[in-house]
Amino acid sequence: MSKPLSISVPHSHGKDEARRRVEIGVEKALQKLTEATKVEVQRHWDGDRLSASAEALGQKIHATADVGQETIEVLVHLPMMLSMMAGKVQERVLKEGRKILG
Repeated sequence: MSKPLSISVPHSHGKDEARRRVEIGVEKALQKLTEATKVEVQRHWDGDRLSASAEALGQKIHATADVGQETIEVLVHLPMMLSMMAGKVQERVLKEGRKILG
């Protein structure tokens, strides 16, 4: 695994509302993803931390999202083969995070 991506997504909703929005947004995104691809995604909440992993084409990605009062701190662990896409992944997480928290 390469060094994890650390992404901070600011919001102004407070912790409870941000968590609610993340739950709904993640469910919608996963529904679209699984309809279009054969990606296996596992996720679970532990308090205000969402942990997720996805596997496709033999590559596994792990991520956590810690919901805070003013930010969501996301860590994405990409396998070495996908680390060259780190910039694109970071852009996408920020874009989708802002849309979910909008």
